[in-house]
Amino acid sequence: AVDWERAIAGRLVGYRLIESVSLVGLHLMIWMRRDTETLKRWPLRHLGRTAVKTGLRGRHGNKGAVAWRCLLGNTAMCIVNCHLAAGQENWAARNSDLATISRSISFPWIAGRETCYRSMDDHDLVILFGDLNYRIELPRDRIVSHLRENDLETLLERDQLAMNITRCPLLASLKESPITFNPTYKY
Repeated sequence: AVDWERAIAGRLVGYRLIESVSLVGLHLMIWMRRDTETLKRWPLRHLGRTAVKTGLRGRHGNKGAVAWRCLLGNTAMCIVNCHLAAGQENWAARNSDLATISRSISFPWIAGRETCYRSMDDHDLVILFGDLNYRIELPRDRIVSHLRENDLETLLERDQLAMNITRCPLLASLKESPITFNPTYKY
């Protein structure tokens, strides 16, 4: 992780590393412009970071999430990088991983004399990304055929992520930008 931070810092001129958090192969780095005007306009407060293991029933960090939070001006932000269960048929395990991550993320911060905790739900803006591992519910040969025909619409209809929005409360609360590109996994 430190090697990545050094490599990026050497090329990302005018930015500074605010925070980083790791869990096995997951790494999240938060960079901010160095100029003082940016820092005056957008003061960062109540910073926090955490990691949640979901691999092997929460004992291993091969799957899970790393998260960072802050108060940016008056906006509470939470950024979450996930690596969910793999496998074509494991959509229920991915939904379970997301539920565990959502339930387990907790950021302590001091308010007066008390330690308070903030969950994912306590933020105005949540950015969730990573290797979510949702697949397309079609045989590989049909997926390739739809790709050759530029039939993205049919593929999106069989997208496990979209199909699980009603099954997974966390997914239902998020908004995904329109997908205008071909699948990126093994195709």
